[in-house]
Amino acid sequence: MSKWIMRLSIVAAILALLLLGAFIAAGWFISSKTDAALAAVSSRVPGLELKNRDGTGGLLSKSGKLYVGYDAKALGQKLTFALDYTISFGIYGAKGSYALDNSYGNLGRIIEDAMGSRLSVEGTFSTSFHDLSLNTDAVISGLAITPADGRCEIPPLKVTASANAAKAVDAAVSIPSIRCEGGELYSGRPSYLLAAQDLILRLRPRFSGHSISSLKLEASSGKIDLGASTIYLIGFRNDEKVKDQSLYEQLSLRNPSLALDLSPSGQDGFMDLGFSAGGDYSFGLPRIRDGREEPMTEIKNLRFFGGFESVNLKRLSSGVKQASKDAGEGMKALFAALPDHPEFHLDGLSFDVEGSTASAKGSAALALDRAQMRIKDVDAGFDVSASESLVQKLAQSGYSDDLSQAVSSGLVDRSGSMLKTRIGFRGGRLTLNGKALSSPDDEGSPAPGENQEP
Repeated sequence: MSKWIMRLSIVAAILALLLLGAFIAAGWFISSKTDAALAAVSSRVPGLELKNRDGTGGLLSKSGKLYVGYDAKALGQKLTFALDYTISFGIYGAKGSYALDNSYGNLGRIIEDAMGSRLSVEGTFSTSFHDLSLNTDAVISGLAITPADGRCEIPPLKVTASANAAKAVDAAVSIPSIRCEGGELYSGRPSYLLAAQDLILRLRPRFSGHSISSLKLEASSGKIDLGASTIYLIGFRNDEKVKDQSLYEQLSLRNPSLALDLSPSGQDGFMDLGFSAGGDYSFGLPRIRDGREEPMTEIKNLRFFGGFESVNLKRLSSGVKQASKDAGEGMKALFAALPDHPEFHLDGLSFDVEGSTASAKGSAALALDRAQMRIKDVDAGFDVSASESLVQKLAQSGYSDDLSQAVSSGLVDRSGSMLKTRIGFRGGRLTLNGKALSSPDDEGSPAPGENQEP
């Protein structure tokens, strides 16, 4: 799986470079001082080198080749490629086309080594002199990824992007389908299977100077199905003797969506992180047992959104890297990525299970002790509600009496068919509806159902 992530990361970096080339192949075309324009662009992007070779052309059209070099530190080498282009000028702007020249540079070889085949890229672009905007779209040939234990196939995908004078960029990748399948059979089924349709990845950065001032990332799909042999997941071969080789896990998502929104906070270097997710989900853990299908648990109409206030992403990334090498240094960096009083807010969580509903919202604030690298205090409060039928189903194994006592003692409120309470945590004490729950360290706290002082 880590190899797949690395391959996909390489592809994402390469796609970004191709889009960069497309933007460049329009921005400097409208300038009569091509070399000066290329030098200006190169100076603003560390590690970037641009050169142009003119081809044929007339008064209002031209063609040529743009050579691009980029010192990709993440890949440990310099990437080089070339784009063939044509362009024509009009009263209101310019438009043209471009294509990746696989005969030049090392980009084609790197892609072939990582993906098993070379890419072909063909696109068009247009610029507007009126609003200084640029639009481009490209079609990228299908991919065939061949890991050691299977194969993934992705048909041709489309990349679109736009930018304007306000330094706002909107880029999207549309993938019609992905299918990955394990090469070995377990009880007649592939060791793993991933099938996805209508995936859309959208990136919307906004720049201030040379830095990103805000960023929105959105991902959605029509449906995603994942399945895998339990025996394969825990490391057994398909010819080893096990108690139940038919065991199979499955997860299905319908119209899943995920969005992340980064925006500036009041503290320099820190950003607020908002998130949202939704869709219908079903899972079978396991889905197949003893050769028979087990019912799937379905969670429908999931809505989940909220955010974290003030996070330093650069320090957080550094902390994650250091934690893998030195836990102590990693913890210091992680604490440095947070403000003194980090806050989390859950603006809404709701879902349906077998006709029953549940929801929650609230917030939590932490007080950090940086010297001791620990959490000094937590102040949290969440309003939670659920259909009584759902709670009864979850509490059917001997907890029905406890639930009745909780309602009668005021720990939980009943409103029609719904049960509601406010879960609080402050000063190390957990409360329901403001009433403390007993714990081994708090012998004086009354248990649910006992009389309590207001």
